[in-house]
Amino acid sequence: MGSFEETGGTVLADLPAIVSYQESLRKQLEPPKVIVEGLIHKGTKASFVGGSKSYKTWCLLHLAACVASGRPWLGRCVEPGRVLFVNFELAEVFVNQRVAEILKASEIPEPEELHFLHLRGHACGGEKILPKISALTKERGFDLMVIDPTYKLLGGRDENAAGEISELLNQFEKICVETGAAVVFGAHFSKGNQAARDVLDRVSGSGVFARDPDTILTLTPHEAPGSFVLESTLRNFAPADPFVVKWEPPIMKLAEDLDPKRLRSRRGSQLTKPTMEEYLALFPPGGLSATELVDALASKGWAKKFEKPLREAAINSGKLVVETGAHNRKTIKRTRPDITQPSV
Repeated sequence: MGSFEETGGTVLADLPAIVSYQESLRKQLEPPKVIVEGLIHKGTKASFVGGSKSYKTWCLLHLAACVASGRPWLGRCVEPGRVLFVNFELAEVFVNQRVAEILKASEIPEPEELHFLHLRGHACGGEKILPKISALTKERGFDLMVIDPTYKLLGGRDENAAGEISELLNQFEKICVETGAAVVFGAHFSKGNQAARDVLDRVSGSGVFARDPDTILTLTPHEAPGSFVLESTLRNFAPADPFVVKWEPPIMKLAEDLDPKRLRSRRGSQLTKPTMEEYLALFPPGGLSATELVDALASKGWAKKFEKPLREAAINSGKLVVETGAHNRKTIKRTRPDITQPSV
């Protein structure tokens, strides 16, 4: 094995120099351009998260059209800029149809700064295709890049594995750094009713999805039909109040008359604490991962806050055991797999 200098030289050559605080001040750095008022800076990452059939792609296409034309998006002022929509899912003809409908409904002329990279049929692991996208766009001057949907870039990754998802989101970050663009990507909720969960626990897969982006926008069903609560988790902006939008095809519109606190709940459900018997009955013979366990609780209308004390009590009493498998993945199992679902 080589010396420290030999093994570290290549790595260190790729890193920026260490600077003092005073040196940094002398650079007189300016904050990056704000793409969407109070929500998205140029050069940062943002996720747009919602459940199945919550019109996420329509919303992202609307965002792209608004930024390309400088029109407000969901009541927020927008700085006009050059936009690239990277489409992994829809056939090009259907993208064109959707954009035409959005432009007509929004009374937006055909924007010259709206561009597309259609990659349906080219999806693969993000480590393979994202560097190519970065190289292709590096000198094109894009202010915003929308990548939709994220699941098409998982390849063989386990979306519940923190390390594997970190690698994917690091690729998004590299695009931000290399191109200077804001990168907004679409993601999805886990299964089950979301009203019982903290906003950051609604994203499917690893918790990295809820920690890594600079901006997280979540679209959760409101109790009013066709309406959704848009909540934002922000790293670089002041906290923003949630608000309600209503689906008026083909775009979302503000619904200022609706209360954002009134999320849709499962009919007749109560956010009560399950009994130990009910909790243990959630576990199939093969056990559950931590993410699957949260999904199972939500499907019953039980809040996540009840899970940890029940799990600890069950482990301490010998009713549950945690097993560690390949890649350090943990599975929680019953020690008595013959326990069945309690009768109702």
